[in-house]
Amino acid sequence: MGKKGTNYFVLTAAHCLDSNNTYVKQDTATLGVVHSRGHYSNIDVGLIRVTTASTITRYATNYFYELAENKDDYDRRVTGSSTPIQGQFVCKSGITTGVTCGNISTLKTTYIDPNGLAPGTRNVARITPLSGVDYSQTGDSGAITYDPTTYRVVGIHSGGGGLTGLMTRINDVISLYSDSTNTFSIYSSSTDALLVSK
Repeated sequence: MGKKGTNYFVLTAAHCLDSNNTYVKQDTATLGVVHSRGHYSNIDVGLIRVTTASTITRYATNYFYELAENKDDYDRRVTGSSTPIQGQFVCKSGITTGVTCGNISTLKTTYIDPNGLAPGTRNVARITPLSGVDYSQTGDSGAITYDPTTYRVVGIHSGGGGLTGLMTRINDVISLYSDSTNTFSIYSSSTDALLVSK
């Protein structure tokens, strides 16, 4: 989750979202509304603003799934964010392939999706997975990419598959959504904040 001023956002890949101001559901419950998609800045990030339109109780939390045995048992907490560096060992926690890891092999490159899921050119970092690891598959997009020693978010998974992974650098996201009045930040409090009570 991210925060700017008094607003809380769920971060995902922009290509996972419909147009701005449309409602987003998690299973059958309304989560919030599409606030922004970063395609106009060539980064594959989307923000879902959690609103009172949510149909169930919602909390801001920094939990994510790393080692838990089922997808309902979040077992790690994000401690913040950090700028990724060339060669850094990182992991992503996706819904399809779970946790997979590798090294940032190219810190800044561009990518054009041959399937047209994410229109235009994307500015990304490329990750080379550990030997024999299928880094990502369809459905993993929007997952966090993090440093497995500090638990700081370094990016948002943007795609790839097999022998490569792509991520939007978190510093690009923070730069895009921060302004002179408010800084956009990753929610890292160990206290879950009640956003919507139903």
